[in-house]
Amino acid sequence: MSAKIVKYDAIKHLIPADSVYASLHYPHDESEQIYVYFHEGDVNLEVMVDLDEPLKNLPGKYDESLYLSFIVINGNCSAKNIYNRETDGSTGLIVLGNLNADNIVVGGQEIYVTGNMECRELYWGDYNHGGLVVEGTIQAKVLMSTDYGLDFERFSSLENMKIDHLLWDEITDDGEYEESGIIDDLFLPDFVYEAHEIIDEYYSWKDRLKDHKIFEALKSGTSVIRDTIAIPTQNKDIPFFFEDYKISADNLKRFADSPILTGMAPEIGEELVLEYWDENVFYRLYTKIGEEFSTHAYIQYDQSYACLIYFYKDPGNLLKRLSGKASYSFAQAYTVLPGDKWKLIDAKAPEKYHSFLQDHWKKMLDHYSEMIWNREQFEQKITKEKIETILNLPVVKDKYSDYYSEEGDSALFYRSFQWQFRQADNEQGQCARLSILKETRNDAYEFYHFDMKETTDGRLAPILYSQHTDGFESEVYEVEVTERETFRKALHYFEILEKSIFRINNLYVENNFDDNGIT
Repeated sequence: MSAKIVKYDAIKHLIPADSVYASLHYPHDESEQIYVYFHEGDVNLEVMVDLDEPLKNLPGKYDESLYLSFIVINGNCSAKNIYNRETDGSTGLIVLGNLNADNIVVGGQEIYVTGNMECRELYWGDYNHGGLVVEGTIQAKVLMSTDYGLDFERFSSLENMKIDHLLWDEITDDGEYEESGIIDDLFLPDFVYEAHEIIDEYYSWKDRLKDHKIFEALKSGTSVIRDTIAIPTQNKDIPFFFEDYKISADNLKRFADSPILTGMAPEIGEELVLEYWDENVFYRLYTKIGEEFSTHAYIQYDQSYACLIYFYKDPGNLLKRLSGKASYSFAQAYTVLPGDKWKLIDAKAPEKYHSFLQDHWKKMLDHYSEMIWNREQFEQKITKEKIETILNLPVVKDKYSDYYSEEGDSALFYRSFQWQFRQADNEQGQCARLSILKETRNDAYEFYHFDMKETTDGRLAPILYSQHTDGFESEVYEVEVTERETFRKALHYFEILEKSIFRINNLYVENNFDDNGIT
């Protein structure tokens, strides 16, 4: 049989180095041995797995009174529901592959997955004696963390995640628990307390949930999450700006229908270029304002070859030439770098140029659609009014407005963030600014400056800036809309600040503010 109970030293070489189970001490006394359930190869658990009493459900016959420290699956693992109620301490789970389950409701242990984890309905991690580590993609319909161990940096940036709805106590304002109807929208009515049934104040997302009913449902295989959820998903689909993915004249001209390429206040005759690298592929868009057929797209692979999609003036027949009316045709071409002649991409052209252009044209359309979406979201969610409101909060004005202080006390620390605030009347005569500094894994920082400046169309609005190195003397640059990941992070980190700063201000106003309580 591929499953057996083993002693810790038999499998410790398989445990990931950063797992909490990698540093367990192997005892000398036989009565104090650490026992592990080990399964070699892929396993499909068609039962409900209670991690408080795992030997009742796992394949094989064992002494059910034996305490298992953790389970190791050396392969992929599929399960119905995985759960436990004892959040002070329960059997852990290490999957050296992918983990797939309908529901996972756990606490009191580490869940470690070296591959991808897909939870088709609910992943709920509860209490700080447990935590989740997934090296690959995390996918869940609903992921709820209530005082649970998550990688704050990863979850705050939503790195490599496909989570429709994230409920996370650490970034939730206290008022949201009571005011938001999200619990009613996500969970079936049998598992939700009505407002009149709750006596105490709300301190967590779980305060409205009937956890005893949820565990009964998990044991029986009954769903706890609604099939159809009306509220928008966490991972919003980005609206596609074009008609389709075809390489066509209409789609090429469509680029010039957005200010992403043409700018906010274009002038007739102005030549505009949008260009960027994405890994080893270079993209460039060009247009000339007022000339309908001037737009062209250039896509280059490393330093090897390039493709061009463009319009050219067609001499046409004699009648057209005599009439003086210009006629334009649509074409595709390729060239081998450096300096070869351009050749048409037609039936005679090598297949690799056809394939390259098809693939990266689609990516270019997706990139451009995302740039438009990021710009629209930025303008809607990060406004002049919001920045001014935050800068005028008492806690900001009284404690954190000395932006150029050399004492290191001008930043408000929150988890892996530093928030800094520069008032409009600062001694350096600079514009008002709200800054978010995000600590990275290598103890460096990412910088997101929201500067209040006049835009090209005459408005006073926040503009996104960044810098490469620390310090007030570091050169600050405007973030181009082509830096899609930077814009995504800026939007998300601002949302975290916005959700937390007003709660912090209320604590300050009520004289309950403690600097150490929010770091």
